[in-house]
Amino acid sequence: MQSYKKNQNPQILWSCKSGRIFLCLLLLSLSIVTVSAQKQTITFEDTKLTIGKVFQTIEQQTDFNIAYNRSKLNVSKEIQLSKKTAPLNEILLESLAGTDHTYKINGKHIVITAKSGKDKLLTQTLRGTVLDDETGKPVALADVAVAGKTDLKTKTDEQGHFSIENIPLGSQTVAITVDGYKSRERGAELTASKPADMQIMLKATEAAEPATRIEEAMPVTTDNDAQQEIPADTIRQEIIPVIRTIEPEMLPLKKHPVFAQKTNLLYWATTTINFGAEVYLAKKWTAEASIGYNPWELSGRSSLRHWLVQPELRYWTCQSFEGHFFGLHGLYGKFNVGDIPLINALKDYTYRGNMYGAGLSYGYHFPLKGKWGLELTLGLGYVHLDYDKYSCKDCLELEGSYKRNYWGPTKAGISLIYLLE
Repeated sequence: MQSYKKNQNPQILWSCKSGRIFLCLLLLSLSIVTVSAQKQTITFEDTKLTIGKVFQTIEQQTDFNIAYNRSKLNVSKEIQLSKKTAPLNEILLESLAGTDHTYKINGKHIVITAKSGKDKLLTQTLRGTVLDDETGKPVALADVAVAGKTDLKTKTDEQGHFSIENIPLGSQTVAITVDGYKSRERGAELTASKPADMQIMLKATEAAEPATRIEEAMPVTTDNDAQQEIPADTIRQEIIPVIRTIEPEMLPLKKHPVFAQKTNLLYWATTTINFGAEVYLAKKWTAEASIGYNPWELSGRSSLRHWLVQPELRYWTCQSFEGHFFGLHGLYGKFNVGDIPLINALKDYTYRGNMYGAGLSYGYHFPLKGKWGLELTLGLGYVHLDYDKYSCKDCLELEGSYKRNYWGPTKAGISLIYLLE
């Protein structure tokens, strides 16, 4: 026997030993994790409370979810704990004393089961709503199924709602499919504490877009000239499938604007020539740039001469060139202004210099007739001014050079817009 051991390959012996050592360390680490979890201390305000209150407090003070069969375990039963603060395992043992239940820890779940082992599989209900990603309207008759569970499936109702009962606790995957939309899968975590709720947004396929123009019911005229309505089910089952077979190029789809020309009417009120352009970047993104130029010298030495450039990146909440938008803008310009009687700060002085800054803006686009539109916008932000200050209207004596930082309105506009497709 000894000679046999001496003839063994040392590398093989070391490999076997190291494998056993690694396995032991792995099992030891798992044991340490489980033990440390059970050693977590729980604190209660009182020692007399119900089993349900014990479970609720454990879930509040730890990362665990507690699963149990409500029909088997009476969580309304009052118990008397020995102390207000104790390790998790002691709390669970005291809480379940006098019942025929025990517990086991599985990851982040504490599963309460009958000692006889006759408890049914712990389940929960999953509820949710399926909506159109673009319009936000409910998607009816969508198939909703729990992956890997052929018997756990349903369809959404007219409001896009669905509910599936008796889903096993833990992580589940929900698959949603419906004609005219891209299929989607969502993960759901089911616990015993309460039913899970979810909202699922579906993106329409290109072929489905024409069908969205059909309302829930369509008025039709019969031979006796009396209007009747086609039921919604008939539209879905008979009319929509026919429309979806039409080639896209045969449908009169509306073109989306890709470019806009504009001018700011408020800016014109200051005798400033201005022009702006905006281009389409993506469904909800556009880029805009505007230029203002005032070369005029008013009566006497009064002047509002300046030029200003303002680029802006915009995000539209619906889609580009429609409705509300938020913007991030910058600005740069030069100015030579002064001797303006109506403005105290400019009444007796002339200012020459440059400015730059940035800000955030909000606006809204109002569609007018045809390709015309009206845009309202207001921006707030920061501007740095670097300028020389002059006095004496005739000789323009330099009083000094200054740098100023300004916080406040940086953009305002009532703009007339013409859209190009």
